[in-house]
Amino acid sequence: MKNIFKNIFMASLVVAGSAYLASCSKDSEVESIIDEVESGVGAEEQPEGYFTATFTSGLYSSISRTAIDGLSSRVQSLRYIIYKKDQNGVYQYYTKAENDKYLFGEDGTITEPMKWPYTPLSVKLENGEYKVVFLGNMNERQFVNGENKNDSIVTNYKGKYSDARINLPTVKGFYEEAVSDGGEGKTSNFFYWDTVEVSTSNPNAEVLLQRIVSKFEMCKETLSSEDKESARVAILNSITDNVVEYLKSEYGITNLVGGEIGKITEGVFKTFYIDKLEEMLLTPIVNALANSLDETKLIPLVTKQIDGILKMNEEQGLLDLNALLNPWGTAADYAIVEFNKFPKAVSFDNKAVEFFEASGDDIPRFAYTMSCQTDDAGPKNYLRIYGLGGEWDIKRIDATDDKHALISGVLIDETVDGWLLPGSLHDADANLKHTFGSNKPYNSVYSALALNVYPKDKSDDPLEENLKIKIDLNSVLNIEEILNGAIEEAGKKDAIDFRDEIENLKNADTIGKVVVGLLDTLVGGILDLVDYLFGKTVSGVLDDIVYPALVQLNLGGKDGLVKALINALAPEGGIEIELPLNVTLLNTDNLEVSGGWTQVYEGELSEMQ
Repeated sequence: MKNIFKNIFMASLVVAGSAYLASCSKDSEVESIIDEVESGVGAEEQPEGYFTATFTSGLYSSISRTAIDGLSSRVQSLRYIIYKKDQNGVYQYYTKAENDKYLFGEDGTITEPMKWPYTPLSVKLENGEYKVVFLGNMNERQFVNGENKNDSIVTNYKGKYSDARINLPTVKGFYEEAVSDGGEGKTSNFFYWDTVEVSTSNPNAEVLLQRIVSKFEMCKETLSSEDKESARVAILNSITDNVVEYLKSEYGITNLVGGEIGKITEGVFKTFYIDKLEEMLLTPIVNALANSLDETKLIPLVTKQIDGILKMNEEQGLLDLNALLNPWGTAADYAIVEFNKFPKAVSFDNKAVEFFEASGDDIPRFAYTMSCQTDDAGPKNYLRIYGLGGEWDIKRIDATDDKHALISGVLIDETVDGWLLPGSLHDADANLKHTFGSNKPYNSVYSALALNVYPKDKSDDPLEENLKIKIDLNSVLNIEEILNGAIEEAGKKDAIDFRDEIENLKNADTIGKVVVGLLDTLVGGILDLVDYLFGKTVSGVLDDIVYPALVQLNLGGKDGLVKALINALAPEGGIEIELPLNVTLLNTDNLEVSGGWTQVYEGELSEMQ
């Protein structure tokens, strides 16, 4: 009275979209799931207190695709676990029959593709209410890495149904690849799952295997070298604007230009040996010129100069914009993804119940393989993350090459800063956060809106070059008019206030003896300097002593001084201004993409098949 099916009870399990669990292609496989306990008892006979649970296939569901009809290697292992409701209404692991059995793939692989639909199966169970969970590709042997480590995939299941967990693999991730096996041509270790309920009063159920892995594909808009008149130029312009804004906010454009005017004017005064007259004449001239500067007129000049330098350096290869704008280029083999939150485990009802979560310096990091595709814009790398359904919150994404021999989907428990490719950072502050559904493809694209500059300070190291631009002051100032006005205004002040500077001029090299001789002629050597300066203006001193001294030194007097200042401040091509920026500003280390991710969306990727 014992020839019964051995606790196996599947019919159409839908795989890879929707595939039926139906008969196996070989009698030997059927034999492996039927236990002839004792001959002589027909399968139709029902022991007292038992019922026959029958599992049939459903053709479609709202979350599955067209069913596979034929050979497929997508599911490499298939097992089932039974739970019975106890007197308290809690589903508990069923112990009255052999439980947690594999239909195939107990060693983690199949030798040839399976035939779908799969043969319908039945099982005799004690009267009561049951939940039966079917688990495809959840054999730990399918997740063994090169160090022979494996993940615990299904845990806490020999107790309450609600306590059971399906864990994200962390030593070897999910994969899907093409195969030539005589079947549909694909194999994978994606999780497949379904949970159904049967009971004495409702003994029939349809089983629909669905994949419970989500795909998130990310890419970055490519700016190729052919985009010189459009996007690439716009990006370069954004760098220029960013540099100018930095100079405006940190230093002030007029301050920078005014500082250079001060240096140039001081240089001319030294050439004319009158730099001792700092407060009396030098400072008033510099202030008059600097105060006449109009930042609205200067900014276009500064912008044009910086823009030209950046574009020239790009053409010379000094600024590797391609690496910066396309950091997920063909050199990037892996992405290192940091998560604020990422599903760690789902329940047997396929609900996210445990998460990897960032806490302080403890940040979950995973490595993922980059996949290269070619479109009209050329080679483009995509990052694909496979994970369980639930809330994903991505903190940061970096790229690295293949020298670390990473495994896609592996959880990294060490610092990775030294692994990363230059310019690979993608600003994920645009809230790359979404709640992902199972068996759904999602997409997001990073658009570069601008480049931010993180300039190094001006360097005093002679081996390091600082950024220089040229400004034509003639285009923004009437230099001669300002100079004459400044000298005239300075000449109205009392000369006695500058006694020390005039005394220093008497003792200065070259011009000092000339000044003393002029004073002797003026006062006959009898009166001291105070007596001479009393009641005089600065103009009187300039006319009596300074300008005549310059004439005697063949420097042209006042006209010679003004002409020399004009020539120095407005040379052909403009004055050179050394900006407080190290030339390494032009390196990608100091530039960062500023942009944003599109909202995570569905429907523009091919469906997961």
